[in-house]
Amino acid sequence: MPWTPLFRSGGAWPGASGPDPASGDPAKIDDLWHAAVNGRGKFVAATNPQMFAQALRSALAAVGPGGVICLSDGTYTEAIESTRSGQAGKPITVRALNDGKATIDGQGVRRPIQLGHDWWVIEGLVARNGPTVIHVRGNNNVLRRVSAYDADVDDNSSVILLWGNNNLLEDAVAAGSGRYMVEVFQGQGNTL
Repeated sequence: MPWTPLFRSGGAWPGASGPDPASGDPAKIDDLWHAAVNGRGKFVAATNPQMFAQALRSALAAVGPGGVICLSDGTYTEAIESTRSGQAGKPITVRALNDGKATIDGQGVRRPIQLGHDWWVIEGLVARNGPTVIHVRGNNNVLRRVSAYDADVDDNSSVILLWGNNNLLEDAVAAGSGRYMVEVFQGQGNTL
């Protein structure tokens, strides 16, 4: 492992002060790497969109109950799609490193966020440009501090669709184009 020399030499990791991690400053990248390693997670430094898309698909396939995926600032074209359910008290979380600075763009052809499972938390993300922008067809999911924009106007589409029970939409924006901004379909106990 590339960090092994640090452990063997007793080297110290860089401090947490300084520029934003997204700035590319090597010390800040090391901070993120350190957090990933000590958090028993994985740090991905993708050099092109295809590498990032594959890394995100792998992370979504591997994450389990209680797991967290954190997205750095930027615009991503790979959809967030649930692959399994979290558990009560151990949801699977996908969050922006900085609220409102990580955008998932469906490019008009895919749903940017699609949850087909239970016990997921989506926090701080911006989603835009999908047939339906955020599609939740599961139970006990939380959408917190999310912004969703521009569903397909030629389809019977919603910017945010909740199709399940006991889902929470908290501190959210739904705007732009679409037949419905927020639609609750065949569910009970949903809170907006």
